[in-house]
Amino acid sequence: MEVRLKDIMCRSFRFLISDEFRIELFRKAIEKEGMLKILAKKLACSPDSIRTMRTGKTRFIKWQIVKKLIEIAGISETELEPHVLAVKGGMSGKETEVKFPIKESPELALLVAKGLGDGSIEKAKLRFSYWNNEQDLIDEVCRAVSKAVGETRATITELKDGRIQAKFCPFVGLILYLNGVPMGNKTFQEFDVPDWIKNGSQEMKALFLRGLFDDEACVKKKTIKDRGRGIFIAQGKWSELRDSLEEFFKSVKMMLLELNIESTNVIKQEIFMDEREREKVVLRFGISRKKNLENYLNNIGFTSLKKTSKLKEAIKSFVDIQRNRKVVFGLIQSISRPIPTTKVSKLTGINLDLASYYLNGLYKEGKIFKNKETNPVLWFKSDGYFTPSKKERVLQTIKKFGPLMIKDISLLTGIKEGYLYSIVEDLEKNNMINKINKDNKSNLWS
Repeated sequence: MEVRLKDIMCRSFRFLISDEFRIELFRKAIEKEGMLKILAKKLACSPDSIRTMRTGKTRFIKWQIVKKLIEIAGISETELEPHVLAVKGGMSGKETEVKFPIKESPELALLVAKGLGDGSIEKAKLRFSYWNNEQDLIDEVCRAVSKAVGETRATITELKDGRIQAKFCPFVGLILYLNGVPMGNKTFQEFDVPDWIKNGSQEMKALFLRGLFDDEACVKKKTIKDRGRGIFIAQGKWSELRDSLEEFFKSVKMMLLELNIESTNVIKQEIFMDEREREKVVLRFGISRKKNLENYLNNIGFTSLKKTSKLKEAIKSFVDIQRNRKVVFGLIQSISRPIPTTKVSKLTGINLDLASYYLNGLYKEGKIFKNKETNPVLWFKSDGYFTPSKKERVLQTIKKFGPLMIKDISLLTGIKEGYLYSIVEDLEKNNMINKINKDNKSNLWS
């Protein structure tokens, strides 16, 4: 998609035309009309105004006058385009150096993403504003505007809530609107990724996705309590437009897939009522697994230094898990007798909770074994390798057949009664069995 001069002949835009072409344009128009007064009448301005415009004292000329001038002079908008040097719009007085036509570019794709993310276009004044907490992202948007649209100056404001606002002239807002960014409140409008981005180059898609994810995504790195990690993106919309949001996310997911990044299904995160009692829905999806996160880092990345750091930590945690898992497995394979979790943690230097996580994972995969009857749980390397101690045999027997008297326990375990008294007393002391009196004659153990 291209934005031509004819596309911005509207609203309050004014144009700076090169000196040589401007003088020739007025000369032809006056010659065509025969008299300056007649031209002034057709342009709905005074002869003095024409003189100031022709000489360059009035640098920027209203689009309505430019349009009538080229019609009178017999010059097309296409012929005029190379001679338009800058554009002004609105009351700000800011000018944008421009070169028509304005073409599709990776930087323009990033700006569209910003318009669909943390940025917005004012419906009344057409000004484009972008907010963020990180200066790097503000600087990136300013550079992209200069490269994709034209050299201009943004108004930068530091807000009380810690955010930084970059506000651009209406010309920038119009260019983004013509390229797919809605005006006004986005939550009440349908929109999708523009076709020119969907069908664009890999670089164009990557910059669009980076712009969107820098604004709308969060990066979760692994912790002991919460082992979920990855990149998660969420957006909200008026509930009646839920299908539109799902289609938008579908387009984003497809672009990720084209860059070798698989993502999870889109799910509902929450439904809430806004301050005017309108129902909103928030949808989300994520990117997980080491390969996908590595591809995101290498093929798209973040401009946000904070998110880049978290993503690298999340990727590194996959490496740590595999290394630690191998260390734990190697220890169990090398032991000569069953070992408790605390000992595994101490010998490997791995946090107790993580050591337990790895041990249970290996157990579920059938790579190691454990005795569930003991307290603490003991881990060993192969089935049949573990021979229960006398204490464990007594505990298993009471658990399976109790309550039992000492002589019954001796019969079932093959342990002499003389040894059993100290064993059951120790088990009772550790609250692993209970003593039950029966007829005040003998004790039962359960």
